[in-house]
Amino acid sequence: MERDATPMDLAEYLASRWPNEPALAAASSRGASAKTRGAGAVLGLLDAAIELDVEDLVGAALQVRGFARRAATAQAARDHGTCSATLLVGQGAQKLRGLLPGARLHVATVAEADGGANPTLAAEALAWLVDSGATLIAVPMGSREREPELERAVAYAAARGVPVLAARGGPAGEPAWFPAGYPTVRAVAELSDGEIPVVGSDGTLSLRGGSSIACVVAAALAVLGSR
Repeated sequence: MERDATPMDLAEYLASRWPNEPALAAASSRGASAKTRGAGAVLGLLDAAIELDVEDLVGAALQVRGFARRAATAQAARDHGTCSATLLVGQGAQKLRGLLPGARLHVATVAEADGGANPTLAAEALAWLVDSGATLIAVPMGSREREPELERAVAYAAARGVPVLAARGGPAGEPAWFPAGYPTVRAVAELSDGEIPVVGSDGTLSLRGGSSIACVVAAALAVLGSR
């Protein structure tokens, strides 16, 4: 996806696509305050891996902690978390200003070298995000397996009043993956009207879809709608 030298403001872009979304309309109309959009909010993100050297993440208020025993280095894993992070707190230095560039983002990375995630460590990561002060947590990943450790971590978040949004995963009509399948988690299905511009681990702008991207967008809209 080619763009000119002017970075895209994701709130403005999505407001033009979804004119009936009040949170986007308000956010995109603030003009000069776009760089501080989301200021004061603290979000949690549980994701695969992240590339912190991407130019659009430089200057973002990021706190990152790795939980994997042998962290993933594959581009696919780094792309996944980087896309999520730039969608949320991209600073607009090069390609993209995210939906909440002024927010704090606490990131827990869990992908192992083989691409999977240990459920015990993923549960620890989720609990850490709760304890770190995140007031809302996005989990744009999941598993078909119901894991007791992760279920307890989700219950821990619910008991402390921290909403968790997770990618529903799987084809339509099939049961939601976990943690989206737990009753206290807000399951987010894929977008019905196309893909969203994001910046990957190589710093390029591209279009991505699926329930993972939708989960992160939904988390950002929840924050914008509460302000």
